[in-house]
Amino acid sequence: MVASCLDQDPSKRASADQLLEYSFFKNCEGLDFLFKKVFNGLPNVEERFEEAKALHDGTSSLLSVLILTQRVQE
Repeated sequence: MVASCLDQDPSKRASADQLLEYSFFKNCEGLDFLFKKVFNGLPNVEERFEEAKALHDGTSSLLSVLILTQRVQE
């Protein structure tokens, strides 16, 4: 499902209607469900920014933010 959302070619990317056919969304019980199952436990943006800043001795860069984002997704 995630891969179908992230395809760089818009013509190959799943539409909202197609995504709603996945069981994840069919079984979704509202926003509370999404927050509990998807976002719960993830560091917030401020925490990720501070960690990126610390990794680069007080400087932040787009690359460090992307690296941290990838770490969170793993």
